[in-house]
Amino acid sequence: MKEKEKILKDYLEFKKISINHKEGMYNHKHFISMFMNSNKKFLKLFNEKDLINFLNSISKKYSIGTLNIIKHILKSFIVWYCRKDLRKYPHIDKICKRQKKERTYSSEQMLSKEDIEKLVQEEPEVRWKAFFLLYFYGGFRPGEVCNLKWEQISFDSSGAYIRIYVEKNNKSFEKFVPDNVSFYLKKLQDNGSEFVFPTKRKWKNTTKKDKEKVSVGDKPQTRSGVYQHLIPLAKRVLNKHINPYILRHSIATILYNKEGLKDDDTAQQMGHSVSMKETYSHLSKDKIRERMKKIWIQGEDFPPEKKDEIALMKKQIQQLQDFIIEGKPIPLKELVS
Repeated sequence: MKEKEKILKDYLEFKKISINHKEGMYNHKHFISMFMNSNKKFLKLFNEKDLINFLNSISKKYSIGTLNIIKHILKSFIVWYCRKDLRKYPHIDKICKRQKKERTYSSEQMLSKEDIEKLVQEEPEVRWKAFFLLYFYGGFRPGEVCNLKWEQISFDSSGAYIRIYVEKNNKSFEKFVPDNVSFYLKKLQDNGSEFVFPTKRKWKNTTKKDKEKVSVGDKPQTRSGVYQHLIPLAKRVLNKHINPYILRHSIATILYNKEGLKDDDTAQQMGHSVSMKETYSHLSKDKIRERMKKIWIQGEDFPPEKKDEIALMKKQIQQLQDFIIEGKPIPLKELVS
């Protein structure tokens, strides 16, 4: 076991030269460790059959996309470890060949804004209301919301701006979320943590009464916790099996098909870099903010309380117009209230 641990440690040090983000290093450590511990043999006794058996054993557990990543990681590791002699893996290129990914999600799985509203209405905790609204309208990746800190958020009268750094793209992005999202975020501002969505501290050796006292921890929300909360909620409310990434795919589908919205502006909101033009990066901060706000500020995205207030105002305006057209005096006491 110590031999395997040392080899893995040496390899990870080597990979630091080319990998500069935490998620990539975690994936290498996690999947290589799984392979090493798939049987009790010394690593130098592993051969092609052990690699095939391992990949077969996990083939039903992971998607094609994830399996392609695992194959790439294991091939790189084996080539590094057996750099002087690869005769034990004569068909490694064929074994680790990437499979063509099927379409990840179908159109039937995509969610509408109405679906998200239903989820939020049925969710009792403000914390999760804020999480799912932010995740959806911001077009975030799961880890970006889980690790979000208050210092990344700046509120304004129409919503909130959120700064993120995407390690995958090695770029910074500034997103905007509308008032129906910032409404719930503001309710969490006194959570006592630097994180917007911290974990709840686990209590040990305490009485039942003590456990009822909810305290926040000093670590961010875990992605597995998001899965565990969303899946049963979506099944109950929408009768659908929904994983968190479907929310991101859904809002991307909505925005990229939104008439009059430029792809570059949507790419900025989604944290995409591939479709963005080089000249876009030269826009001023104020100009980028202005464009991001236009994505949502169109008079349709408000928290429930504001929607009721706006509906009442519209009725009052209609009544006033009717009185003016008919040339009647305006009885203010009879207006809808």
